[in-house]
Amino acid sequence: MAHEFTEYLGVVGAAHGIDGAFSLVDGAGTPVDLTPGTIVGVGYSRDFLRPFTVESMSGLHPHLRLHLREIPSRDAVESIADMAVYAPASALRSSARERYRIGDLEGCTVRTEDGADIGVVTDVWLLPANDVWVVTTATGIEIPLP
Repeated sequence: MAHEFTEYLGVVGAAHGIDGAFSLVDGAGTPVDLTPGTIVGVGYSRDFLRPFTVESMSGLHPHLRLHLREIPSRDAVESIADMAVYAPASALRSSARERYRIGDLEGCTVRTEDGADIGVVTDVWLLPANDVWVVTTATGIEIPLP
């Protein structure tokens, strides 16, 4: 499935202040330009993202702060805590040749050490404890691999 939001930026961390700004943690360190008005996706998986509008961004990795227009308060940050934030590729300052992204994994074949095909990566879940690759077998069974 094609996604508009292909670039993983990090996970929603602690709120900063009372206006809804929060830290972005566990980031990939990819340089981004999230100008006010940029639309980002927020969710536990790219298949279940909700769009949000960037109000402001400040700091540098690993101390990036983000404020989304639809998250107006410290309490509202709790509704998206521990969810991943994704941006469109156009928001990145580095080229595709300089990095791998989650979209590069989707569609890749997963094999055992002996070379037997297990299936194809169909999704990547960014969970608080670890990332999970969802591998779909030829028979349609989904196997979550941490």
